Amino acid sequence: MKKNASSKILLSLGVATLLYSSAFAQEINLTQSSDVGNYFEENGKDINLKNPDKYKGQDLNIKMGVWDLPNDDYDSADYRLNIDIGKNNTLSFTHNNGQNPAYVTNLNATAKEVKTTDIVLQAFAPLVINGNLTMTSSGAGTITEDEKKGSGIILYNGAVEGKSANGSLTINGNFTADKTLFATYGNFVKVNGTANLTNSNFGLMKRSYTDLEANNVVMVQAKDFNENILKANNNAGALLLKFASDYISTDVQGKDPLEAGTIIDISDEDKYGDGEKGLVDYKLSVQNCGGNKCLVINGGATAAAKDKLVQLQVDIDAIDKLLKNEFDSSQDEEWTKAKEALEKQKTELEQLKQEAEKNGGKIDDEKYIDLVNKNSNLNLSANDKASILALRSITEQLGSIGADLA
Repeated sequence: MKKNASSKILLSLGVATLLYSSAFAQEINLTQSSDVGNYFEENGKDINLKNPDKYKGQDLNIKMGVWDLPNDDYDSADYRLNIDIGKNNTLSFTHNNGQNPAYVTNLNATAKEVKTTDIVLQAFAPLVINGNLTMTSSGAGTITEDEKKGSGIILYNGAVEGKSANGSLTINGNFTADKTLFATYGNFVKVNGTANLTNSNFGLMKRSYTDLEANNVVMVQAKDFNENILKANNNAGALLLKFASDYISTDVQGKDPLEAGTIIDISDEDKYGDGEKGLVDYKLSVQNCGGNKCLVINGGATAAAKDKLVQLQVDIDAIDKLLKNEFDSSQDEEWTKAKEALEKQKTELEQLKQEAEKNGGKIDDEKYIDLVNKNSNLNLSANDKASILALRSITEQLGSIGADLA
């Protein structure tokens, strides 16, 4: 059969287009931390691409075979990671780090499209994406904690590991997120376009059991949302943020704070709750806010949050996760002492929990205070201890949550 000449021409044009696209696409393959310095350079407080003109006007894919970009030394409000490939091209971040998470920190990007798969964007400072942002996970479900491979956004604010943070994310374009964890601590995602959010988890990061109430807490602000956002398998919960310094004294840590933190999903209904609810009962809703629309969380603590045995189990789990953290090799001596202190406190908390279980769930509060006082070097006086016990009693009578002791 004789081939149609016009089909030949169209086929040739299609092949030419593919060749043109591939010729003008760049890839950065980060397989180990030392690779970062081959492609990025520090200029004051800015981390920029080396030879930025090489990438301008071309699609760029960054394969994340490392835990952090730039690296965890830049996890503070002081630094910015800047990538500008022009407003007509696509910037992609893809995961190549096994089952470990891959973090991109303090990203400021300009592109027509920014796309991430199994990447956690974390902000200690204001982030700005000039372009459309699409985030997704390759897994079957959404992660509930950032220490696993998956898609996520973490906004840190206030004091974090001894540093001041002011994390936020502004998207100057449309935003699509599927199977993505939103974890916020004092700020929200602002979208100057439409947000299409599905199959995602929205978690308020908390530092205390006394702070589990949520009253119109904004998670995402946008010009508009997908109509089915409240029926699109999106869920709200709480994440308890714990640091090594919550459990060990400054004497053990040395002159420099030991930078190790972990997140516990206290919304886990099976582990900490009654099979239906965890330690919080939160609901998502959409409200009008200043000419835009806001996705907000409302709700509060459940009865399980008042259970002291549950609180002890959360502490035990937090210490267990801290012990599994990757530690800074430059602080080997401090971390050796810290691990010993963490292991000791974990054992003592387990013993306290076992004693309470044998005693009908009643915890020796004073013994608990003495344990925390000894390990955290709080130097509580007898009056301090009495005040804490009185506060716990009053808050329980009011139906609130007892005072955090760890």
